[in-house]
Amino acid sequence: MDRSTASSRRAVARAAAHRVACGAPRRYRGSLGAFAWLACGGVAAGQGWLEQERLTGEWGGARTSLAEAGIAIEGGWTAELARVLDGGVRERTTFHNLLDVNVTFDLEALAGLPQVTLFLDAYSVNGRQLSNDVGDLQAVSNLDSAPVHQIAEVWYEQLFDDGEWRVKLGKIDANSEFSVVENSGELLHSSLAVSPTTGAPIYPDPATAICAFWSVSESWCLSAGCFDGAGQEGVRTGGRGPKTFFSAPDDLYWIAECCARWCCNDGRLPGRAAFGLSHHSGTFDRFDGGTDDGTETFYATFDQLFWREHGDDPEELQGIGAALLLGLADEKVSEVARHAALGVQWAGLVDGRDDDVLAFALSWADLSSEAGAGFGEGEEIALELAWKVQVTPWLVVRPDLQRVFQPGGDASLDDAWVGMVRVDVTL
Repeated sequence: MDRSTASSRRAVARAAAHRVACGAPRRYRGSLGAFAWLACGGVAAGQGWLEQERLTGEWGGARTSLAEAGIAIEGGWTAELARVLDGGVRERTTFHNLLDVNVTFDLEALAGLPQVTLFLDAYSVNGRQLSNDVGDLQAVSNLDSAPVHQIAEVWYEQLFDDGEWRVKLGKIDANSEFSVVENSGELLHSSLAVSPTTGAPIYPDPATAICAFWSVSESWCLSAGCFDGAGQEGVRTGGRGPKTFFSAPDDLYWIAECCARWCCNDGRLPGRAAFGLSHHSGTFDRFDGGTDDGTETFYATFDQLFWREHGDDPEELQGIGAALLLGLADEKVSEVARHAALGVQWAGLVDGRDDDVLAFALSWADLSSEAGAGFGEGEEIALELAWKVQVTPWLVVRPDLQRVFQPGGDASLDDAWVGMVRVDVTL
């Protein structure tokens, strides 16, 4: 939707980790480390440099000691080299990267406050935006962003009744809690992480929020949140504190979600579905020249593991899973009126390469048909073929090829071929 669509079209680059056990609680995990630690990183006892879980090791035991005391320090570096091979706006090469550092404080271990967590996340994004060369609306890379350097998330979380209830407040990325998709994490296209119709405050612009979560049972949960909606007025909430949550422009983004979990084939094949509604209280410019006070969106996500290579092992990750995302918005104010995306992942396709993943995606964005929207084409379609190669426990290389049809709904642009290579380093 005018301004908020531009923010929501890029999904969190740090996709939610796969959850293969039925009913397993979701844990937000950012990527790990800072380059300054490379000089003092140590190799874990009994492990070679290439076998350890993190490039910087255990820092001579300090990392483990801190974690046991209640301070977990993590981080990572993600770099992406991409080129528009044909079509789009221009054919050229771009490079962009994300350095992410986060610290989790367990206040039960640190101060005797049971079931309380504090979280701090900072990141630095550098490089030229790939979508400026592609001309697409959905964003072929979930890392794509203008350069930004900020403390992105700072939040407090309190659990009640052994985790049945959970309250979270502070500066939060909405996609870490809402519209989470579990079987598309190895795909790079933005619309395979969150629908571009939602308008939610996500990477690179998290926002001040208060959220509540209720685990009704092992199979059902309810979630609700109220976020600062100042992004609709052009305010970059990612680099700001809570001021605009409590004062002008007084716009709020409300969201509620119901999710269900199940297991098929005697508990071997987990599945999940979520249905969400949002309301933004801001003033929206209609494409016909008028304005609307507030707007609503709807989304749904579905995840299912269809086949597990070793069906009797609930921790086994090798297998085939799929994810489906749907979104619906008001085409009078939203550039993307309807959205549907399908992602399929096959982990362990090649013998002896259990951590490698082959993935395929199709994303369809139905663009507003309002005359004032200015689209020469009625839709944008993206196809993606991705390959995750686990080189070492701390190094992943991801070759990726995408085809974007009718980028940006601009009839003057040719369909685009985009090639990318992403490198993820856990520090």
